[in-house]
Parts: sequence; C-alpha cells; structure tokens
Amino acid sequence: MKKMMKLLTVVAAAAMGLTACQNSFEEVTNEDIKSSVVINFISDEARTSVDTSDKDTPLFSWSENEEFAVLEQTDALAEATSVEYSKVDEKAYIDATFNINPGKAEYKYVAVYPKAAFDSATSLNEAVLTLPAEQSAAATSYDPNADLMVSMPVVTDAQPTEAQPLRFTRLAAIAKMTIKNLPEGEQVEKVIFTADNKTLAGSISANLEDPHAFSVKAGVSTVSVATTSTDVYFTVLPTTLEAGDTYSVVILTNEHLFVKQGSIAEGKSLVFKAGDVTLFSVNLENIEPSGKWVLVRDASTLEAGDVVTIAASDLNYVIGCYFSTNFPYASYTTDIVKVDDYLYHPIVTDKSKYQYMVQPLVLSKRDADKVAFDFYNGVDYEGDTKTGYLTNFETPNYLKVQNYPDINTLLYISIDSESGVASIVASDSEFKHKLLKYRAYNGGASTSYRRFGFIEEATAEHHDVCIYKWVGKKETVPTADAVISVPDTEEPADYVVVPVGGVAEATTFKGVEFTYVGDWAIEVSSSAEWLKLNYADGVLTYTADANPEGVRYATVTIRATHDGKVPQEHTFNVVQKGAPVKVSVAEFIELAKTVDPNVEYEVTGILSQRPSSSASSTVKIKDNKENEASFSYVYMTGNTTTSLYDNKEIEVGDVITIVAAVATKGYGGSSSAHAI
Repeated sequence: MKKMMKLLTVVAAAAMGLTACQNSFEEVTNEDIKSSVVINFISDEARTSVDTSDKDTPLFSWSENEEFAVLEQTDALAEATSVEYSKVDEKAYIDATFNINPGKAEYKYVAVYPKAAFDSATSLNEAVLTLPAEQSAAATSYDPNADLMVSMPVVTDAQPTEAQPLRFTRLAAIAKMTIKNLPEGEQVEKVIFTADNKTLAGSISANLEDPHAFSVKAGVSTVSVATTSTDVYFTVLPTTLEAGDTYSVVILTNEHLFVKQGSIAEGKSLVFKAGDVTLFSVNLENIEPSGKWVLVRDASTLEAGDVVTIAASDLNYVIGCYFSTNFPYASYTTDIVKVDDYLYHPIVTDKSKYQYMVQPLVLSKRDADKVAFDFYNGVDYEGDTKTGYLTNFETPNYLKVQNYPDINTLLYISIDSESGVASIVASDSEFKHKLLKYRAYNGGASTSYRRFGFIEEATAEHHDVCIYKWVGKKETVPTADAVISVPDTEEPADYVVVPVGGVAEATTFKGVEFTYVGDWAIEVSSSAEWLKLNYADGVLTYTADANPEGVRYATVTIRATHDGKVPQEHTFNVVQKGAPVKVSVAEFIELAKTVDPNVEYEVTGILSQRPSSSASSTVKIKDNKENEASFSYVYMTGNTTTSLYDNKEIEVGDVITIVAAVATKGYGGSSSAHAI
C-alpha cells in the first residue's frame, strides 16, 4: 500500500505540472507514444566454425556475439535503428527495431552479415558492401568479419508481428591454405596471398535481392591474414585462377619472411566459389628465408641500433653493396619483392652477386633531441672491408662509405604516415646536395648506374625512398668499433685544465667524442677523488672540487667493451692548477730545473735587467745574495698587450714581483711562458 501511495503521489505531481503549462500543452495520443516496432527474425544456419572433412561443404554455428545490419524496403529504404542478437539452441534470434511505417503496398526485409560489411545503400537494389583485405583468423576458422553474407528477402504486406525466418546466402568464398615444410622453430604470424590481376577483396556494388550478381567497386588483389596456424583460413570474393595466372604467398614468422611465387600449371585451375571451401597447399621446400623487413611509417619509432635499409618507394630497387667500390649500388629488380608493408630479399653470400643484395644499415644516433642518425654499413660478408658510414658525397652526388662519421653523415628523417615516403635530408651537410632520392642514371640503360644519391630538388626522374626496418631474427647484427677521441695529452702542456675553484655543475669534457654501433659498454673512471665523472648518451661530464692548495693531477680512463670485440681503453690527463707558490729567487732557480707548465711561481726580487728590444727578450731579477733568475715574455698585470719593455716607469733597481710558469728548462731559471 505504501508503494502504491508513493506512485500516486508522483502521478499527481506530474498532473499538476501539466496543468500549470496548459496553454502550450498538446495532447499525447497512443499512436504518438508507439513510434517504433521490433521485428523478430530467426536463422538456424550459418557462421564461424568450419569443418572441411568432406572437402566441400563447411559446417557452421553461430557464436555468442554477432552483429547484423537489417534493412526495410517500402517506398523508401530504412535501416534498423537498433539490432539485438541472442543465440538460443544454436539458432540466431535477431530483434530489429524500425520506425512504425504503416499503409505501404509491400515490405521487404534483408539482413547483411556482418554489420561491418554494410557500407551504404539507397535501396535494396543499390547497396555497397565490403569484404576486408586484412583479416584475423579465428581458432580453426576464418575471420567472422570477413564472412560476407546477405539474407534472402523476407516479403510481407505489413510490418510483421510474428517472427520471420531468415536464410542467408554466402557471397564470400572460403580458402584453406596449408603451409608445408615450414622450417623448425618458425612460428607463423601473418600470411599474405596475392593473385595478380584478380579481385580478392574490397568494396562491391550489389543488388541485395540478387547479391551474387555484384560488380566490383574498389577491389584489391591481396588478402592478408593474421594467424598462428599452418592451416590458414581466409575468405575472398569469388574468382578463378586459370592456367598461367600468377600468384604469390608471403609468410611472416617470428624470425623470417618467406615468399613463394608461382603460376597455375597447364590444365589446372584454382577456383574460389561463393559458399564453398577451396583447399590448396604452399610448399616452402628450398625457399630461402629473408630478413623480416617492415615499412617504417613513423620516424619517431626509430632508435639507435635499429637495422634498416633504404628502397625506392615505387620501384623494386633497394640500396645494396658492391664488392669493388665504396659507392653503394641499387639491387636488381628481379631480386626484390615488395608486398603490402613488407620487403623480401634473400641474403647473398656469393661475392660475385653482392650488387644484388639488400644492404642492412645500423642507425647510430648523435643527437638525442632530433630524429637524426648516422647510417652505418657494418655487415661484413666474408672479408668485405667496404664498411663505414654513409656520407653525402658531393660529386657525382652519390652515397659513399667512409670510415668515421662527420658533418656529411648525419641524416635527418621524416616519414609520411600514410604513404611511408621518407624524407632523408643531410641538412648539416657542407655540400649543396642534401635530399636523398633514387635515380636510374643514364636513363637506366646501364645497371651499374642504379644509384641512391643526393639532389638539391626532387624531379620526375628522382624517385621517393622508403625506410624498411629489420624486425625478425638477425643472424648477424652489424657493429662498429667504438671510435673514441680524447684530448691529446702526451706532453705536459696538453693536460686538460679544470678550474681552480672547481665546477658547481656538470661540465662537458671538451675534445672527448664517442661513436659506435651495437651494444658497446662504456665505463669511465677518475684516478682522483676530487674529480668526479659521469657518462651518458655519448657525453662525458665532470665535476671538480675547489682547489685550496697547489697544483694537482688526475687521469681519466675510458674503457669500451663488447662481446666478441677487443676491449678498447683510452686515457688522458687532467690538471687543476692551484694558487701561485711563493718562492725566493734562489728557490725559483732550483725549481726551474724541472719543467712543469702547470705550476705557477710568485718570485720577488730586484730588477737587474730590463727587456732590451721586445716582449720576448730576457728580464732578470736577483736577490741580495746575487742569485739571478731569467724570464721571457713578461707582461704587465691584467694587460695582455703591454709588455715590460713598453713600460718605461719600471727601472733597474726597482723591486718587482713576477708570476710565471716554467715552460723550458734553463740554467739559472727561465720561463718561455707568459709571465706577469
């Protein structure tokens, strides 16, 4: 009773509201409230699990989740505003909601499966459907989203109030491809089937009352299937490969890429018929694997250490190696297969055929903030020593291999995400030719002139390039020896000098550079506690404590190691000068017998000899005991241009102080370094 009273209260409140706005209120009729109708359909046939034991007729069952497009044709076409599906006793129950549409002469209903296959329609006679070219196989079956089916029309004289049976007809042909002799250890990841000059997938224009008589709207000759099985199920539009028709099968595994090309033998055919299963096999016996090359569409995904190659975007030319030159050539057309986003080329070990091979290149990054790399040509095929970094060689505008990276080897990369076309620019190059393109020189008449080269501006004869990345198993990962340059500190004067007051923040060691490709491990160490080191991303930095005393020394050691490589070790010297050491004239004469340009002495004495003619001539001071020290290049304090010779106010007999470092040993003490 309480629940009823609560309901009555709500209704009363609503009635009061209606009374309050009575002037604008229009009466709601039962016909207005019932604006839609749910029409029920039942199908006891169709769908996913496939059994090809009879080699002809597949057995199907509905899955737990299915989606349909349901259409109603009267004087106009309407699509169901919503479709609900349930599976009961292996039957498909489809509830389609339509707007109420009374009083028409005839009603026709057609369902399209799957819903994703329905693109558009102006009437049942003019519809656009799609069979996808990219498919993902289900367990022991093909992709349900690629099972293109249309129901036979249901014709009534009014919108049905009772469930209507649906019978589907399959537009798709089913294929079961068995892969034979896949090498042990290879796991299938993707299969691509191409039938040259045939339409296997894409959009079609169809009369849904007679859907098998469709026409192709936008077709493709390739179907790709994501699968882990060697029994590969997929669907295609009905077609027939006759004797002489060519095809290719690309098989991507976890490690490699295999390509099988062939043609239909005389007297044979490969028929793909709507609703039927076609069985055929692909034998990989004697098919050489290729590196697993995948087109790069995003330059930001490239990282140092990635192995890549460069190919002409619209031609089967790939950058290659030629055993007799430092100029990379382009491979021959017949050795390259490009399909979808993949590149196939078997590894070449015969030196006489180097010009046919794909040249792997390792990216070596020098600038962490930019998509810029050195391309290292580091694969050694049986003693081939033409390895190094690709450089923008000015004349005749070719790529060239050189030993060490420089200003002409750093290449900036941007890639169009849709086309995969890469812009590779040597923007820091000192040469005017900076944009990498492919060109068949001499009009392509001579194969030896197939080159990837740098140009100022792209023209019709220069082809765009693409970057392919090696993502599979790498039998040999190219590496470059660690090239580490350090300051030349063989002589005492070549010590790296750090400030007396130390450094509050990490400061880069100037003159230290690192270049290497591969998993080199870099370790740095200091021989002194006051000098602390840090190495990261090819940069060596240091912090130093302040020096309250005299000069002090340290050594910095850089060690580079890599499995299978000879370790490399480089050392340079560091000095931190202290405050000048106060000494007498006699002490300076004794200390000056040992040359150390990093120690400064402060000597006070009586000027006994002025410079005779120039700043470089000798200045002498002595003490009361007739000990006399000699100096060269004596300048006035804080003045780098005025020497003691130019200052006439200081005379012999004056007491002066000289701060100097000993650069050359001499009897009686001497300094060929600047003194003040």
